[in-house]
Amino acid sequence: MQKTQRFPRIALLSTFLGMVFFSIPAFAHPDHGLTGFTAGLAHPWGGLDHLFTALAVGICAAGRDNRSSCAILLSFLLAMSCGIFLGQEGVSFPFREEGILMSVFFLGLCLLLDAKPGFWWGIPLLSSFGFFHGNAHGEEVTSGGFLLVPVLGLLLSTLTLHLLGVVSVRGLERLRAPRLVGLVQRCFGAFMVGSIFLPLS
Repeated sequence: MQKTQRFPRIALLSTFLGMVFFSIPAFAHPDHGLTGFTAGLAHPWGGLDHLFTALAVGICAAGRDNRSSCAILLSFLLAMSCGIFLGQEGVSFPFREEGILMSVFFLGLCLLLDAKPGFWWGIPLLSSFGFFHGNAHGEEVTSGGFLLVPVLGLLLSTLTLHLLGVVSVRGLERLRAPRLVGLVQRCFGAFMVGSIFLPLS
């Protein structure tokens, strides 16, 4: 009985921490104007929306075979690249910010409920999330054509976050502690969901 009652308390605490931590503007909006590889590399780590989404995509991909995992991660990165290119060209898609918030909420909910999106409909959906994030980041890269250097940094950093999510889950699974894996995953999901309830200014 104690074990079944412990999780809701941890989930509620994680949700509360997400609400508090994500409401701090300094963490939500990193400096704009990406002009080099290092700036592009560091950029995703300063915006919690992208950080959370990239990690969550990796976690969702971790439970699949290697081929399916690669397809999920590469489709996200490809869609993100398309979004970056259009963003650099000044094409800003409607409901982009809502799409970014939805990516955090949806993926957080998937982790909280331990419900992974289906492969065939999940790839288009996750790709759309990658596109919205890329489109927002594309406007932050210094204008003047498709600047490859900062974009490579952005993509490499996003891939690193993906792989960190995959390795974290599979590493915990090797400990043969499924309850620990589920607990960490659900707490992270609750943290992501909680972050949505306090809009960022």
